Amino acid sequence: MQGGLFDALSCYRFNQILVRDKNNFIMLGDDSRGLNDNSVDPTKAIVFVGTGGGDSIKKHVLGEGSVQEAVLVNDSYFLVNRMGAGKRSSQLIKSDLTFQAWNIVQQFAHSEIYNINFYSDAIAIASFITDDIKGGIGSEIRLTIDGGKTWKPANLSVSDGWGTFAFLSDHEITFIEQNRLMVFDFINGRKKIISEKIAPQGYLCDGSYIKDPLSSASYTYIRKKDNKKLSLINLSSRAVISLPPGADHIEVYGEYMYSLIKDGIYYNYVWTENQGKSWNTEKLEDFLVVPEPIGYYGKGFVYTMINNFKAAQSDKGARLGIRVPNN
Repeated sequence: MQGGLFDALSCYRFNQILVRDKNNFIMLGDDSRGLNDNSVDPTKAIVFVGTGGGDSIKKHVLGEGSVQEAVLVNDSYFLVNRMGAGKRSSQLIKSDLTFQAWNIVQQFAHSEIYNINFYSDAIAIASFITDDIKGGIGSEIRLTIDGGKTWKPANLSVSDGWGTFAFLSDHEITFIEQNRLMVFDFINGRKKIISEKIAPQGYLCDGSYIKDPLSSASYTYIRKKDNKKLSLINLSSRAVISLPPGADHIEVYGEYMYSLIKDGIYYNYVWTENQGKSWNTEKLEDFLVVPEPIGYYGKGFVYTMINNFKAAQSDKGARLGIRVPNN
């Protein structure tokens, strides 16, 4: 692990680490951990831009709120900023790669955006949590074709795997529902079953949709009905990959798969170079890993917050830890 000094890290709450490539990443969140318990000041929406593999990290304040999630679309970031403070409101923000130029694309006074997914700069789908007229909470999946300026109902209802989609074309998405792989067409409004019974007998389907950026193969998680141990299943070949005990997430990059798994108060880095036929473990006992958020990239890059409690006094405390593969 390679540690990057970041003295004020503990003042911020981070919600996501999004890695563009091995040298460039952003960290999203707010400054709530720097406020005292009696503070009435709203939190500030924060983005840190890391360059040079973490050698330089620059803070940008995007106004009030808390930046919850971001996606990279061509040479722009789209970010979701939730306003909080008892309000169900959010903003969609678009920025260049350096955050020197950014703007609020749309403000949603009574809605919060989740799981936004772009096909292009113009076309995207997202899940919205809304306040309904009776004072309750509603949900809706919406589509935009103008880069997020206007949204309309997608006329799609998904009972499980809610909001986990992948675009197949500019008018089709694929998702998992009730153990079936589905396709939905925005133009004709039709659902089509692509594959029945994803999870084999005795297993439950997680409903998430995972795409390998190297091979474009797609996967989802399954688990046996009588325990919580996860496996990964290839949606095309139906090959089942057994995951190490304690794994609640696995990163896929071709034959190489990896993750951090909690082991007591520490974490282990686990990986396979043969799609799960054998697994390797590296114990990380020189520091404490902050479990969320963790950013992954390519073949074995890991970005996470750590507490360097075993270091010399001058180096103790919160740090950004970056795992850089040897090859």
